[in-house]
Amino acid sequence: VVKQKIEDFLQGGISPDQIAVVLANEKLLWPVLQQLPETIEQVNITMEYPIKYTPAYSVLESLIQLQHGFSRRGKKLIKEPLFLTFLESKSLDFNPEKVLNEIRKRNISYLSSSLLKELFGKAFPHVETFFEPTSDYTHYTISLINLLDSVSYYLREGAVRGSTALELEFIQLIVNQFTRLQELILLYPHFNQFKGLQVMGLLESRTLDFEYLILVNINEGILPSGKSTNSFLPNDLKRAFGLPLYSEKDAIYAYHFYRLLQRANVVCITYDSETDTFGKGEKSRFVTQLELELPAYSALTLIREDVAGYTQLPEEKTYSIVIQKTDAVMSKIIDKAISNELYKGLSPSSLIAFKECSLRFYYRYSAGLKESEEVEESAESNTMGSILHLSLEALYKDCCGIELIPAILTNKKALVPTIVRNSFASLFDNIEPSGKSLLQEEVIKVYVNKQIKQELESVEKLRVTKKHLRILHLEHELSSKLHLQSGCGIEEVFIKGKADRIDAYGDDFRIIDYKSSVKLTDKFEFVSFDVLFSDERYNKQLQLFVYAWLAFKNKLALPGQIKPCIIAFKHYSEEPEFITMKKTPMVFTERIFEEFEMALAGFVVKIFNRSEAFTQTDDHELCKFCAYNTVCNRF
Repeated sequence: VVKQKIEDFLQGGISPDQIAVVLANEKLLWPVLQQLPETIEQVNITMEYPIKYTPAYSVLESLIQLQHGFSRRGKKLIKEPLFLTFLESKSLDFNPEKVLNEIRKRNISYLSSSLLKELFGKAFPHVETFFEPTSDYTHYTISLINLLDSVSYYLREGAVRGSTALELEFIQLIVNQFTRLQELILLYPHFNQFKGLQVMGLLESRTLDFEYLILVNINEGILPSGKSTNSFLPNDLKRAFGLPLYSEKDAIYAYHFYRLLQRANVVCITYDSETDTFGKGEKSRFVTQLELELPAYSALTLIREDVAGYTQLPEEKTYSIVIQKTDAVMSKIIDKAISNELYKGLSPSSLIAFKECSLRFYYRYSAGLKESEEVEESAESNTMGSILHLSLEALYKDCCGIELIPAILTNKKALVPTIVRNSFASLFDNIEPSGKSLLQEEVIKVYVNKQIKQELESVEKLRVTKKHLRILHLEHELSSKLHLQSGCGIEEVFIKGKADRIDAYGDDFRIIDYKSSVKLTDKFEFVSFDVLFSDERYNKQLQLFVYAWLAFKNKLALPGQIKPCIIAFKHYSEEPEFITMKKTPMVFTERIFEEFEMALAGFVVKIFNRSEAFTQTDDHELCKFCAYNTVCNRF
């Protein structure tokens, strides 16, 4: 709106000297400056800008907050540009990315003094003051000022990276506690020149008159600001001693607002109708008063209300990312697919990634864009799954190859707390969990105990039928070649998978995959291979098919004995989720595996088909929790 109105005024022959843009909300200064027309050569900004939004303030805030609590703020400090500039000014060989990667790798959620000394190395003596609790605020303040002085001198010398006068000014203002106005005028003499477009706050418009006005963000809660007041004195005490209350402050702002309109010819008032980070979407009562009373006061007054729009932009901007399958794009994918080495081959997760969104498959396996790693103070959902897998593996690792009997399982119950604690410790640097982590540890204990309980019941039932349960493998790698009958240039690839557990009882051979949960939309009833490789609701079924086919290809059991299944812990059921056909457990045959292999080969060929580019999925629901949705501009 500001840009359009200024352009309208300029096209009407109005000089920029006659136009003022008044910001009721100071946060809008930078957005307004970014939108000014290029024809505006001179802009005079006569308003304050909160110093808390500057880099100098940010680094000081991080340092001071460390004195209140040494936690994640320490890691935030390492990323502060001015803190890194301070280390540069000391000619210290310090690599922030190396330190942050070490913190992520070891999942360090709390930084102790010894850890900081280890991470900072030779740079630690120069920053030790900032990482130690202190009650000597005078000495600490001197340390902060010395830091800013070092940064300021280093930037003025122009070493390593460029600096702006504005950045140096902010640093100097903090060091000198906002020196006198006269010093600023001497340092920046151009402040005496008030030519060009005027951009100011409401208070700065006092005693000034403009013929053409643009008032920005005149919303309720901003003008007037409401009952908020920056005072330690309660209203009752103010009222008793006749001190100004919020109503007097509103009256002052009302006076400035209406006085500013007194001699203006054209006034454009904007307010935001959307509730967002800039405030509530309600126009100011001052605007409503103008609409109701001004026409009755003056018949010459014309009021027009418009909804802001920008006709130069299309109504809807669509994003379409298409990656053509060139040799460079496909080289890493081909290398992964045709190799049987560790971490190579095509896994069920990679097949599902391609099935859901081929662009996501490209990001992960060709472009090499890894999902961002963040330090977790408590276990996120994927980490919870890892801890659960580690716990179950540790619990049953000494049971491989032997018959599970009630006595063994009963003894396992006593080991659960220790095993779960050790699994947490293997992923988190701090041994003793607390807060949310402690609750998550208890949840995993419940999951593991449920599994033991269900195992006991199964063993008892099997003993009645003279059958015995034996665990054959845990975290077992399976691999097989897949021949591609196509002209895609690739003759064979490796399909690989890791079964969480393989066990047997009687003639049944189970391949078990542990899942935290199974959604209600997940389908386990087999319909057809076309549906299996096209519908996202059948992803878990596809994974089980791959495990069953790998077991068949590796001759671990006869086709009819293979029973792949999922054990879901969040909504635990007595029986695992098996693939069904006509509502009964599916019985695999060689023919079924042959048909699946043909369908799988046809699906994999699509990955290497050069005529089909990597494109975004049309299902936006899949994008909500995708690690690459910000790259695609979907969310």
